[in-house]
Amino acid sequence: MPKPQGDFEETRKRLWDELVHLHHVWSQYLVLYGHSRERVQLLNQTARSFFASLQRLMIREVLLCISRLTDPLKSRDRDNLVLLRLLEDPELQAHQELRASLQAEIAAIRVHAMPIRKHRNRYIAHLDHATAIGADDDPLPPLPREIMDKAIERMGAAYHRYAREVYQTDVSFEVAALGDAESLTAALERGQKWRGHEIAEMRRQFGIQAGETTGLIARS
Repeated sequence: MPKPQGDFEETRKRLWDELVHLHHVWSQYLVLYGHSRERVQLLNQTARSFFASLQRLMIREVLLCISRLTDPLKSRDRDNLVLLRLLEDPELQAHQELRASLQAEIAAIRVHAMPIRKHRNRYIAHLDHATAIGADDDPLPPLPREIMDKAIERMGAAYHRYAREVYQTDVSFEVAALGDAESLTAALERGQKWRGHEIAEMRRQFGIQAGETTGLIARS
């Protein structure tokens, strides 16, 4: 298996780290907010303000990550760590067909992510005045879930193909972590279940039928 030359090994590793982080944040976001209407209701019943703030922070992080990875190679006089850096790997000199294919795919990904970068540029990194007050003649494009899904999927696939064909390495972007969003929602669902049992038991003890009003409050 060839080894990356010079400083490119660190570049390759940092790009992989960024993709892992992006996949992880997006997967946790979907667990919390993309699972079902019932789960969103559970979050609202538990801590509406907190989970609404968390949702905004997570989606902003996803938009920032996608935007950064699909930015140009340079911003003014500063180099950027972006997917296009993969094309600078000296090992690709022996894989010209792959290099051309990756270049075309990354260009297509950048076009796909253009609406995401518009949101980053005009609402997150900078707060465009007209956009902020809703008076813009050029409104921000909508960002349905499918745009993020596709951008993340295609970036991961491009990197995976590059690593497999150049370094004979299969890469994974999954993070196995204790205490993740799945653990949180499982705990909240168990708590909701037991609160329901407690209320039902209190109703049974006091002979209250479902639908009747009562001043009884379940014990915390």
